[in-house]
Amino acid sequence: MPANSKLSAASDFSPCLNPKLRALLQDRERMLSMLMSNLQGMVYCCLLDADWTMVFVSEGCRALTGYSSEELLFNKRISYEELTLAEDRLWVRRLIEKAAHARKKFDLEYRIVHADGSVHWVQESGFPLFNDHSELVALEGFIQDVTARKRSEQAARDAEARYRSIFETPSKGFTRPRRAANTWISTRRWPASTVTHRLRICATAFPIFNASSTSIRKNAAST
Repeated sequence: MPANSKLSAASDFSPCLNPKLRALLQDRERMLSMLMSNLQGMVYCCLLDADWTMVFVSEGCRALTGYSSEELLFNKRISYEELTLAEDRLWVRRLIEKAAHARKKFDLEYRIVHADGSVHWVQESGFPLFNDHSELVALEGFIQDVTARKRSEQAARDAEARYRSIFETPSKGFTRPRRAANTWISTRRWPASTVTHRLRICATAFPIFNASSTSIRKNAAST
């Protein structure tokens, strides 16, 4: 049951409460509403069915998915299953269902298709909800966009692969450095322009080249 439903239920009984307690409940309801509206993501409550039918979503749903709460609730325009990238749907469902039936929390990252057609990475954290008869009735959780982080991680992996290829591929023409002399040995004769270009690439990632690049360029130019 979504948090706002619990608060609404408490508010329904507010005439029976003393004024101080009633004011406290109203303040907490207002605070929770403000908190959810400021979250960079979507608080949700959904059914564990074929569509992940949303019965509650916070205002952050529009920034996350491109759809309003009215469009997402009860699959009025689109279901969350449809939002999930087709390639990720099966393993996402298996992971969440396994955790839910084991009464455990779940945390995973997968891709969704935004309303504008772009693919976004999201992180979802949630837990199962059970009724008084220990029956699984729904899931509650939080989903946030992590596309920027995933792109940064991929860029770092790509950069590392490029730098490794410079030193681990024999045809590149350089061996590993002599640590004592702090110099590099050329194992192949290269045109001066080629060596200079490679030095520029390496120097951005490996400061050792700043000390030895002058001597290497001189050796290349004399060949």
